[in-house]
Amino acid sequence: MKYRQALIFLMAALLAFSPLAAAAEPAQQAAIAQVDEVNEVEEGGQTQEPTPTPAPETGEDEPETGDQQTQVMYAKKDINLYKAQKTSSKVLDRIKKGDEITILRYGKNWCQAQYLGQDGYVRTTNLRETPIGPTPEPTPGPSSANREPSVPAARAATYYTKGEAAISVPAAEVITAFVLDYEGLGEGYFTQVFSLVNANIDALLSYPPQIPASLSKYEDVLTAVCQDMTGGLTLELSGSQLNSGKAKSTNIFTQTGSVIGAAALTTNEDGSQVLNFGTFTVKNVDKGTYYLQMPVKLSTASSLKALYADAETFTLIYPVKIAKMSTGGGGGGGGGGSSSKPLPVARLIVEDVHTEPESPQAGDVFDIVLTLRNTSESQYLRNMQITYTAEDDALTPTSGTNTEYIERIDAGSNYVLRLNVKAKPDLEVGSVKLDVSADFQDKELNALTASQSLVIPVKQVQRIQLDEPKLPTSTVIAGDSYEIEMGVFNLGKTMLYNVTVKAVPEDPESVSAGSSYYIGNMDPGSSKTAELELIPLTSGSFNANIEVTYETVDGQQQPVLTTPISFTVEEEEDYSNSDSFDYNSYEAEPVEPEPPTVTEVLAMLPWQIYLLAGGVVLMLVVWLGLALRRRRLRALEDDEMD
Repeated sequence: MKYRQALIFLMAALLAFSPLAAAAEPAQQAAIAQVDEVNEVEEGGQTQEPTPTPAPETGEDEPETGDQQTQVMYAKKDINLYKAQKTSSKVLDRIKKGDEITILRYGKNWCQAQYLGQDGYVRTTNLRETPIGPTPEPTPGPSSANREPSVPAARAATYYTKGEAAISVPAAEVITAFVLDYEGLGEGYFTQVFSLVNANIDALLSYPPQIPASLSKYEDVLTAVCQDMTGGLTLELSGSQLNSGKAKSTNIFTQTGSVIGAAALTTNEDGSQVLNFGTFTVKNVDKGTYYLQMPVKLSTASSLKALYADAETFTLIYPVKIAKMSTGGGGGGGGGGSSSKPLPVARLIVEDVHTEPESPQAGDVFDIVLTLRNTSESQYLRNMQITYTAEDDALTPTSGTNTEYIERIDAGSNYVLRLNVKAKPDLEVGSVKLDVSADFQDKELNALTASQSLVIPVKQVQRIQLDEPKLPTSTVIAGDSYEIEMGVFNLGKTMLYNVTVKAVPEDPESVSAGSSYYIGNMDPGSSKTAELELIPLTSGSFNANIEVTYETVDGQQQPVLTTPISFTVEEEEDYSNSDSFDYNSYEAEPVEPEPPTVTEVLAMLPWQIYLLAGGVVLMLVVWLGLALRRRRLRALEDDEMD
């Protein structure tokens, strides 16, 4: 038995190190990956979001540098595409939630990515491998009878009592209502699905319906609804409407009967696909929101009937708002009509404006998001040309044109317009004035204009740099002044206000701080040298921080800049302590005597020397006198002889 076990162990070792084992390793890993994928399936058929497969790490914050095939991933939320691997770097673009991103290099924290032709970096934690749909995959095929697809109340048009209202329902709203009903989605998905349906309405209502890839998950219900609509599906407008305020049914039109109007798919003059029921007079009813009930007539060959199996009828619930007239007389509805009160004038306003990202800086590319609102509750706007200009060309459009075109905004509806712009790098002001003008037409083709001035906040990048502190090179003694110098540089393009520098010791009981150094306002490109002082009270090793504070033009205090320093202080010597200095052991250095003066030398000579010197002088005088006398006598003798 032991020999058999040893033989099995030897064979396993040979297989592990053989080329065959190496070749089988990828297949084994693939099998493990399949098992892991299966294990992700939870109870109830729900699957967990797959975790991106990590690539070999080359650094905590660096993407993988080895060879790797590109892969497609998706943004979990709205994220930034950065120029470098840090969130403080330049933002190249804003990636929307669910957008497709091409990953060039995968890293633990950062991925090198490509988005709309731009190369940059995104955070790995913000990515997922599967696309984001409007909702988790629903269970297909509701089969209950008497379905009631609804349209959100937010899309309700306003009609006036005693006025005439033209009931016209966009085909895209009818299609969207059926999609949400069949897929079991809430009203929160209406706008998202409607935008896709409305953008592809011509393809959907062609025969046979052409389902774009963005709507492929709703292919079954879209095919059925669109086939029925192009094949003559009819909606009947019921005379009984539900008042949401009082929860009772009432007839809001003067017409009577269970069915007061019917409509099939038609094309308006502007090319839009709608279901027009006609014009009706609104009764003097309570103001509030009412829901028009529109039963759908299905033939035996209806695609919707086959899709829903046992469904017998469909009723579209469509909201309208009823408003009281200020005086007696008619009012304006969707289709107009004669009335004693003129229709409200169609106006276009910018209801909201913000930027993405929220705080753009000079030199950044960012989006200005405008929410345009049609203030009229009865007239749609069409053929809108939006033009925007910034003073001093502070903001320039990245597309090369400052004009945008909008085909239509329905009555009482909003339209979100994105303007992608770049701020001037040398922009100095804190906000930019943006003038927006619009030329458009109402449904009567009347030419209208509107203009509005907006303020877009754009911050200039403030760059302040601190030099290395200059510390004393000599020994510092406790009690002496410790003087420090440090340069402060304004490298940005804006003024820095109230710049103050101070030294803050970590141990204020052992080190006393001197006064702060107030630099004041610093012009762009200027520099100042701050002179600081610390007074160590005791010996030892100490730490301190040099703190720099400054403000923006609007007085906002900016984050404190800190530079740490360390220094050592020696104890002062005490010469008054006799134990430390023995005066008795001190030997005085010998003092050399100064040479005596002439007077002192003469004073030290004995008197005999002076007597001898006097005698010599006397003898010399006598000798000189005798010599002179002899010379005179010889001269006289010579004269006598002549």
